[in-house]
Amino acid sequence: MEQQPNVGPYVGAGFKDVDIRAPYPEAYWFSFPNTCPQKKWAEKTEACRKETRMGLCPIGVAPDGVQCTFAYDILGWVTIDDVAGFTSETNEKTGKKYSNFTEWCEDSSDHIEFKGDSSTGKADKNYKFWDDPLNSTANAIRAQRVIDVYNDMLNGDFKSGMISEDDVKAFKPLPSPDELRKINPKCYERAVR
Repeated sequence: MEQQPNVGPYVGAGFKDVDIRAPYPEAYWFSFPNTCPQKKWAEKTEACRKETRMGLCPIGVAPDGVQCTFAYDILGWVTIDDVAGFTSETNEKTGKKYSNFTEWCEDSSDHIEFKGDSSTGKADKNYKFWDDPLNSTANAIRAQRVIDVYNDMLNGDFKSGMISEDDVKAFKPLPSPDELRKINPKCYERAVR
């Protein structure tokens, strides 16, 4: 690969539009490398970590392809418990909303998030949020729900039982794709040749 920059460990991305296991239209799944990316957990020794370049840059350090190859800023987060709806359901015993998935699950043996037939791959029983897992339209709605819950938390229209209001005050709005393109140079523009 002469004349090509050695950019080091890079972020992997997969388009999940037509993945037969779970088609999510217009969704990308990312893989973020760090030291010893080809090693199993038990093989990630200190010696290996010192010999390989980092993927994730230290806070405040821009990627240069030598010291590190990617950085990110945490804008905020959502919990799957809030997104799926467990924390919006009322516990009949207490009259209060469930505080998390674990409380919902332990409340009743009928509370099953997902149970599948291992021989056919079909869902036998699942929580309503996961209905029709192989349907790309249903999956697109689930993906949009993540964004909606996040934006609703920022706007004060949804209060998470799991994320403190003080944390939410520090969350940042999601940028548009155009805004992201402007602040993220192409990797070859930063790589040392």
